[in-house]
Order: sequence, then structure tokens, then C-alpha cells
Amino acid sequence: FFCVRPRPRTRSPGVCCLRARTCAGMRDRSARGSDVRRLCGLVLLGSLPAVHSLVDCSKATFCAERRRQACNPLGTVPNACGDCLLGNFGGRGPSNAFCLSNASCGAIYPGLDFCPLPGPTGIYNNPQLPLVLPFGRCVCDDGNGFRWPTAAGSCARVVTIAEAGSGYFALQRCTSPECEPETCTVLTTWAPVTQATGNSFEFECKQSGADSATLADNCDVVVGQTPDDAFCGHPGLVNTALASTQENILKCSVAPRCPASVMPSNLEETCCLGSEQSLAQVNGSQARPASGFCARAPPSSSLFGKPVTVEILSATGFRDADSQLNGNSDAFCEGGLVGKPGTKFRTKVVDDSQSPTFDMLSIVYGPLAEDAFEFRCMDRDFGDEDDLLGYGVLASSVWEYGFDGDVRLNDTSGAEAVLRIRIALLQSSSAGDCAVRTSAPGWTGCACLGVDGLPVENRVCSVECSLPECGNDGGGIPPTPEEWRTSDIPDAYYSPLRSARVANTAARPFCACWLLRGLAVVLASSRWLFPV
Repeated sequence: FFCVRPRPRTRSPGVCCLRARTCAGMRDRSARGSDVRRLCGLVLLGSLPAVHSLVDCSKATFCAERRRQACNPLGTVPNACGDCLLGNFGGRGPSNAFCLSNASCGAIYPGLDFCPLPGPTGIYNNPQLPLVLPFGRCVCDDGNGFRWPTAAGSCARVVTIAEAGSGYFALQRCTSPECEPETCTVLTTWAPVTQATGNSFEFECKQSGADSATLADNCDVVVGQTPDDAFCGHPGLVNTALASTQENILKCSVAPRCPASVMPSNLEETCCLGSEQSLAQVNGSQARPASGFCARAPPSSSLFGKPVTVEILSATGFRDADSQLNGNSDAFCEGGLVGKPGTKFRTKVVDDSQSPTFDMLSIVYGPLAEDAFEFRCMDRDFGDEDDLLGYGVLASSVWEYGFDGDVRLNDTSGAEAVLRIRIALLQSSSAGDCAVRTSAPGWTGCACLGVDGLPVENRVCSVECSLPECGNDGGGIPPTPEEWRTSDIPDAYYSPLRSARVANTAARPFCACWLLRGLAVVLASSRWLFPV
């Protein structure tokens, strides 16, 4: 940079040189190239404003920590940082608010009034896993309520709103699978963080309708060590997103078909032990009996202290809570252990039905002898408090050895309402034992589980499937991976259904050979008894 003679009656050469040095200093501080060119062009043209018009940036030394561009001397706000650095999220500059990192995400906790996080081991102890929303991504429930039971079929995203102003972060619920802005409504917002220790900061857990939600600068805080497959919300669905995609982006697809060693007529045993009649593939040849897809767990008597599955299957006899609106009850039910909110779970909402089918399954870890399960069923009302349809309690003496039956509800306003409940052992004990789920709504197969009750990576396979992901007649089930393949079990080892046995018997041709043989025996005996 050098000094040029300014226009007559404008500024002194000394002032011009001073500004040229300032321009060089801007370049050294890695200011934006467009600003450098603009300032230097003004110097060379001799039309640079007075020195005092440049804003003070001497105290804005924290911009990089806040993931923002450096303070701009040509700006309008002194000591204020610029826009968010590429790949980070937040309002535009000038601003000193922290920008969210490219690993940030939101999380929706369906049916919960708090935001649980993974425990010390990095694994969730709460049965209801959150719906994870990587920042700016549209994440949808497929309509079955597995991922978002309180808003089945809806989509959600976290975005920045009022980018040129406050730069608030908003959680939006959308009705379109691409989350077009015109289909989205705001559920809750968070103000950007302006004060923090270092670059670590947290956001408040907020209630939104029946759910709670939070925002995290680092999604690992929300996900922990929980396997990706678990966030699909159904034991038969696995994450098939490419490893090259952004972390915490899920693509939930039905698990591949099980190997031939898994017999549909005896899933639990063959998932765990395999079959001696099916041979494993070793180096392209059949070498030895195939081992179990999982490992066998020892039976247990009492369920106390063990992980259990709790299913809310259906209900009958609900009153019509919306009769004045010419409708019917929009029912949902909640369950959990009395006095332990961390075990709370919730079904989807079934519209306009007094006998809804929920088919909801949750896992509760380690219920104790003094624990009782409570179930509350409600009618959803928009704008008003939900109406109680009834509640019921199962004492530990009732479910200790499992339960499969009806729970009569109380406080039903005169209706004879019952809830169909099933409680069973989630087979999980120690490493090497078999922990497996063999059925869920619309699916059967082998879902191998770890000691924490969560899916084991690359150990879920499908036998039958009627989920939307499976297509017509289960034709969408992916083929068995080559490394899983085993030889077919001979047909003789399959036990046909009774109807098939009866049909086979009826189809056999009649033969009177046994009558002829019997007559021959009688004649021979008569010759011996009455010799000629």
C-alpha cells in the first residue's frame, strides 16, 4: 500500500497514509476479502471517510470461540462479531451470541414432562427414547407412531428464525415430509446464548403440549452410547444411513431376512440356539451346524429387578367424551411405575374410538418388589385439559410372574372400561446369554439385545413383516446378508399346522390292504384250530 495525493480540498496525504496502514492491518487480521478491497479502493481513490468513522474492534477478541467471523471495522456496531462461520448455525452479524456447532441437534421426548439424558454408562434408563433432530434436518414419523407416538405421521425440525434480528432457535412441527416452511408451526423457541464458560453451554428443557424438548450444541449429550437402531423405535427397524452422512442422521429400514437356521415355528429357541439341521457357511462350503443368531438366556422366575416389557394392547368400554362435538373419544394411555416419573411411557392417540387398539410396547428396567404399575387413559382435547377416561393400578403381587389380561379402570364416569395389558420378562442377564425379542406390531424375527436391553449392532433379522417399510406381502424385506447365510432345514423338521395335517390325511387314497392281511391271519388260525 502507498500514499496518493488526495483530491484538492479533501484530506491531507498523512491521513491517507494512515488509512492505508489500517487497510494493511485489516488484511493481516484475516478480514473478509471484500472488505479489504473496498477499504483499499477508497484509499487509492482518495475518498476514504474520516478515521473516526471506523468502529472499534479492539475488544472483540472472542469471535472465533463463538464460531463467528471477526469484528468488521467498517461495520456499524463496535466490538461485535460477524456472521456465523461456515457450517455453524445462528443469527447474522453483527452479534456476539454463540453459534451452534455443526454437531448440534434438538430432541423431542414424547409424552414426558422432563428431558432425561443418558446415564453414567451413556445408555438411557428411560423407556421412551427421544426423537433426535439434527439441526436443519427434517425428521419424520412414518405414521406408525414408533418414533413420535404423540404426533404419529408428523415431521419436525430445528431452525434459526429471525436471522437478521434476534436469531432465535425454533422447534417446528411440519405436516409435509420435506418440512416446507408453509407447512410448519413453531412449538417452542430458545434464545441464543450470549454468556458461557468457554464454549460450553446448555439450553432449557421446555414443555410443548404432551412432550418436552431440548436443544444441544453437541448431539452426543443427547445420544450418548445408545445404538442408532434403538432410535428407530421398533425392534424390526435398523439404521441403514450411509456412514458418510452427517452423524445422527437416521434412515430406518426393515432388518434383512433371517438365515435359514431361524425357524418361524420356534423363533425364540432357534434365534438363540440355531438348529442342528442347518449348516453354517464357512469359506463357501457348509462345514458345521449353525450357531444361534443370539445366545440363550437362562429362565427367570420372578420379574423383580429384571428388565420387563410392558405392552398396552387395547381398550374397550371408554365413554364418549366428545359427544357434544358430534365426535368420539380421541384416546391415549400413559403408564409407568408409581412415584418414578423416569419410567413413564405413552401410547399414540387413536381418534374417534371408544375401543381403541394401541399395540404399544415399552421397556421398564428393574422394577422392584414394592413397585406398582399405574395406567391412565385420557381423551385428547385441543386448547383444553385432556379428559380422564379412567385409571388402573397393578400391584407387584399381580405382575411379579408376568401378566397378560385386562385391567379394570376406575373413575370412568360410569363406563365399564378395561385396558388390555401384557407384562413379560425382557430376556437379558449377562454377557454371552441370549437376549432377544421375537415379535412386535407388524413384525416377527430375531432382535438380539445387549445386557442393557438395547439392540446389538448387525444382529436384527426379519421373518415376517407387514409394516409399510416392508411393502406388499413382505416383499420389501432385504435378502439375507451373505455372512449370515446357512443351509436350509429339511422340510421334515418343520411341524405343519393342524389344518395342513388334516388336509394331508384326507387326501390319502383309501387302501384295504390291512383288511386282507387280517383275513389271512384268521384263516390261518382256523386251519390250526380245526385241522382237516
